[in-house]
Amino acid sequence: MAGDVYWGNTTLLLHCDDSSFTDSSTAGHSYSSISGVSLNTSNALFGAGAAYFDGTGTGLSFAHSDDFNLATGDFFIEIAAEFPSLGNFCLFQKDQHYGSTFTSYSLFLKSDGSLTLSVGTGNTNTSAQDVSTSASVVTSGSYHRIAAGRYGSLLLIFVDGTLVQSVAQTASPQDGGSPLVFGYFPSGGTNNDWKLVAYVDEIRITKGVARKTAGYTVDSVAFPNSAAMFSGTILDASGSPVVRTVKAIRRDTGAFIASATSNSSGVYSLTTNYAGEHDLICLDSSGSLPDLILSRVTPV
Repeated sequence: MAGDVYWGNTTLLLHCDDSSFTDSSTAGHSYSSISGVSLNTSNALFGAGAAYFDGTGTGLSFAHSDDFNLATGDFFIEIAAEFPSLGNFCLFQKDQHYGSTFTSYSLFLKSDGSLTLSVGTGNTNTSAQDVSTSASVVTSGSYHRIAAGRYGSLLLIFVDGTLVQSVAQTASPQDGGSPLVFGYFPSGGTNNDWKLVAYVDEIRITKGVARKTAGYTVDSVAFPNSAAMFSGTILDASGSPVVRTVKAIRRDTGAFIASATSNSSGVYSLTTNYAGEHDLICLDSSGSLPDLILSRVTPV
């Protein structure tokens, strides 16, 4: 069993496996513009592809949404990236538009391998706060799992599961109502726009929850697309695999959530968007009557 207990707080999830850069969260955001970003199928961390930012365009942009308003409350933003070489790059930013609005939050990589998380007002260039790591926390040539977030009054930065910076927030961030952009930070000139050159895979934004507050082990698989995932094998009384329908039921209300049918080897797999306790019920050969409760489980 594997799933995401914070699925309900996931407001953007990009596996970067297709050229549409599909948002697999329940929000289903579509990008509003894209420039200098393409699908690369030979250098993915997981799955079928990665987004390649070639440093020539204006990045991958998503229109303003309250899902991306992280001015208050806990949040956690994760991005997996491989840099062919280090440089001054913007990984993501919200609200920055040179001369009219200013960043609400952003994350930069600098050529010395340090990261800087910035939080600001979203509509003025004052009251911003920059939180930086030491140099060389990021290197070139292999994927790094980078995360930044807020937990209570703390601003946090992680690299490959290691907490590399934790600083009290002193700024008063606001949201400016402008797009969320990956790979581009307009600073007023082509040579100063922090255009990203990198392979990017697995982007996830969690609003209202700081998924991690201390060092952790990074996932060895792609982020899940549901609150819960269950799988197993159905065998008959003689121990032979059988084709059966498996239903997931909410333990608290008895409401049906999802179902799946095992294959000829008896194997089934199903996902649900409910993070509480489930009853998994196997139906009989007629497909109409409960045969047995397979398990009573809570996603972890």
